[in-house]
Amino acid sequence: MFVYLYQIFKLTKPGTGRKFRTHYVMNTKVLKPKSDFQVNYTTNLDMFKLMDNNRPINQSRVKRIYQSMVNEGLLVIPILVNKKMEIIDGQHRYQASKLSGKGLYYLQVDNYSEEQVVQSNQNSQSWSRKDFMSYFVSKGNRNYIKLQEFMKQFPHFSLTDSMFLLTNGTFTNTRKEQFNNGEFKISNYQKGVQWAEFITSLQKYFPEGYSRTIFVRAIVSVLRKYENEFNTDEFIKKSEIVPHFFKLCGNHADYVRMIEDIYNFKRRNDNKIFIRV
Repeated sequence: MFVYLYQIFKLTKPGTGRKFRTHYVMNTKVLKPKSDFQVNYTTNLDMFKLMDNNRPINQSRVKRIYQSMVNEGLLVIPILVNKKMEIIDGQHRYQASKLSGKGLYYLQVDNYSEEQVVQSNQNSQSWSRKDFMSYFVSKGNRNYIKLQEFMKQFPHFSLTDSMFLLTNGTFTNTRKEQFNNGEFKISNYQKGVQWAEFITSLQKYFPEGYSRTIFVRAIVSVLRKYENEFNTDEFIKKSEIVPHFFKLCGNHADYVRMIEDIYNFKRRNDNKIFIRV
């Protein structure tokens, strides 16, 4: 039977040989034990290994933990390792311990699956979308690999906006669970790149707002619905003529009107487009 544990551990105080007890919340599913776990202490930190399935190391978090160790002393909460001494949970505590030169406590759990590693990390601290992306990249998922490549090419777009572009305007927050489960699918990579290049070309006319999510969503909705009517080269030329038309707006509808005004500048009335998205 699987349960969430609130377990009492027996620990040995370094240098004394004395046993003491502490509480530790273990935020992962494990087999219900028949007795207390034995938590060990070591100063040999080279015995531990990092796993590909762990989230990327957040150096800011490592520094915060390190500072806490400097101020308050040795961390009592143990890291979790498998029988190969690979770190399942606690890689940030491990890195902080290496910086401090102190030892650490560890708890060994055998037969831990990759899925349980992910679940352990999710439960100990909420994973961000970038954590999920990095995990599925490490597993060789081509859609996540291409997403990561796209973000390196267009670093000014957020992860969410990058997903929106690569799904050609169809990704929504309601599909968050699919992304977290490794089910993210790119609709048309080349089209996403073309749209990203077009939006990036507007930076010189709208530097303060070209990469804002609300503007990206507005212009992608126009590109998606009016793909055959909306000429991006013409829009860029009009942007050169009336850069003062660009302004920060508070909502999607106002950005759509702004895009429409720029595109229709000096067009005959019978040749204007009226955008409804």
